[in-house]
Amino acid sequence: MGLEVNPLCRLCESDIETKSHLFFCCPYSIEVWQHILQLCRIARSVSGWDVEFRWEVASLMGKSLIIFILKLAWSSYIYFIWEERNSRQFLTLLGGRILFLKIFNILCRFDLNINI
Repeated sequence: MGLEVNPLCRLCESDIETKSHLFFCCPYSIEVWQHILQLCRIARSVSGWDVEFRWEVASLMGKSLIIFILKLAWSSYIYFIWEERNSRQFLTLLGGRILFLKIFNILCRFDLNINI
């Protein structure tokens, strides 16, 4: 006897939930992360967890305001996806993506000229 847990991703319900899938392979997560990258004027495709994490570590070094904002965007994204997943898992709530993107749009109204 034990707790039965659905192995499917709570965001897309179409693939096994792994760290890489949840954050960077799930269609829901890809849409959110791609939108954040576009807002930050970063043109790159979304890859799996290992590639994205290596990019983040290699690219976001330093203490400039732009680097700080990009680190904040990364952290906010990871937090949001995990929070959305948990909301769907434990509270059966749907849809925070639009609200998150609207808030992120408001926070990023300034022009970022980033060369990463």
